Amino acid sequence: MVTVTGEGRRLAAVVPADQPDLIARLRETIDVLSDNDAVQAIIESRASIARGEDLRGRDVIRGLLDGRQ
Repeated sequence: MVTVTGEGRRLAAVVPADQPDLIARLRETIDVLSDNDAVQAIIESRASIARGEDLRGRDVIRGLLDGRQ
């Protein structure tokens, strides 16, 4: 990715042509991180994994996102 700057600030990013799904993945990441419930689910999932419990964190996050729409 190439970043365009102006006056010391990032203004834009150019996505490589061979990675057309990058923008969709970035938007999904932004959606998840801007959702407090999703972030809390991630935190809880990571703690459960650290304790050795079997969770499917991605499924939990997708379920939360589906519920928002």
